[in-house]
Amino acid sequence: MDGLAGTGFTFPSLTVSGLLLATVLFVLRAVISGAWMPRKTVDALLSARDAEIGRCTARGDEWHAAYETERHRADLLADQNHALIEVARTVEHVMTSLEANAGAKP
Repeated sequence: MDGLAGTGFTFPSLTVSGLLLATVLFVLRAVISGAWMPRKTVDALLSARDAEIGRCTARGDEWHAAYETERHRADLLADQNHALIEVARTVEHVMTSLEANAGAKP
């Protein structure tokens, strides 16, 4: 084989010790870069992530409950305003009728 152009490196020149060195360097690079971590570290990271997701879910549930409470309050307020408007209309009709019949004798 020609090998890599201009480097003098040929595949048959790779010996067992060369493969072992390449494997050790690959593993060392993977560990240093964080691509490979101990199981204990991975479990700790996953449990921290799950705890954070739980906290976010709980907070979302709190916000949803607050939203539902606010919607219920707004619905009650709208119903009360509707009832007050109906009372105001009734009072207006009664006052108009009283004024119209004020001069009439029974």
